[in-house]
Amino acid sequence: MELRPRTMNPDDHIQDQLASFEEKRLELLAKKNKLQPLLFLVPVVVLITTLVLTRFPPIVIGSTALSVVISFMIYHLKIGRYFDELKSVTRLNLIEKFMASYHPDVEYNYHPEKHSVKNILDSVSLISADRYKEEDVVTGIYNDADFYFSEIHLQDKSTDKNGHTDYDTKFRGILFDLRLPGRQFPKTRIQSQRRLLQMLFNDFVQDEEHDFWYETEDERAYQETMQTLLPFISHLRHQQGDIRLEAEGERITLLMDSKMKFLDDPKQSLSKPLDGIEYKTKLAQQLNTLLFIVDSFVNNLENNEIVERLELQALEMAELRENKH
Repeated sequence: MELRPRTMNPDDHIQDQLASFEEKRLELLAKKNKLQPLLFLVPVVVLITTLVLTRFPPIVIGSTALSVVISFMIYHLKIGRYFDELKSVTRLNLIEKFMASYHPDVEYNYHPEKHSVKNILDSVSLISADRYKEEDVVTGIYNDADFYFSEIHLQDKSTDKNGHTDYDTKFRGILFDLRLPGRQFPKTRIQSQRRLLQMLFNDFVQDEEHDFWYETEDERAYQETMQTLLPFISHLRHQQGDIRLEAEGERITLLMDSKMKFLDDPKQSLSKPLDGIEYKTKLAQQLNTLLFIVDSFVNNLENNEIVERLELQALEMAELRENKH
């Protein structure tokens, strides 16, 4: 599902939309409060009935477990899926309102579900995984540069000695994929940690000044085309810990380890307004942070510009919090 921002007046239209979503939330909450006790009662009735009619444990356990599954399915069909849709359209409208107020020059689309993570990572040499999870994708154009960022969770499959299969986290964080017209980067990889296999089979060397490891097919071109980006990459490395970057031609792909719960902090609940002050403030902070990273790569920001923009963002966020109260 792709959700596109509307072109109508954001202040009037969006406020009307958010008000209608709040009415739908209250209706859904009332429906949940009526339905939930009944769904809870079904497994209890099944358990008591099977205990009375038969004392055969497999039948008792199996019937009760099946009734629990059916109750969850009914809840999802009657409540859960509509709440998920309500969260998505609310997020879309909050993003639209924020972007219109603070980043009106950015064209964007919002995709709440998995979009292109596997295709992007298959086309570079940063990481591979057995399972690719992705949500809350923002794509767009800023100063003629295409950008893409999303929250991702990569997992590898493992099998124990009993043949039981499980999936273990390999990477969790934020993915960026940028196209910067006019740039011509030599094929380069940068990472914060030098891993064992890369020590044995790759030509990574340490950049002590910027505190990361890199390999490039053309050292001279690397110094000429990426020199202004290296302080910011170093800044990200110290802020986030694990980063992995690949550049080639006009493209930069970045994996950034992060505990950020993008567009899901605090977790939205049916029992609270979906556009509460805390949620809107967090959403604004997160979007500002991710768009600042895009801005820094697109505009080749120097150290002093990065500091100035960070200070400006702090002032904007303080104003935003004050206005919301």
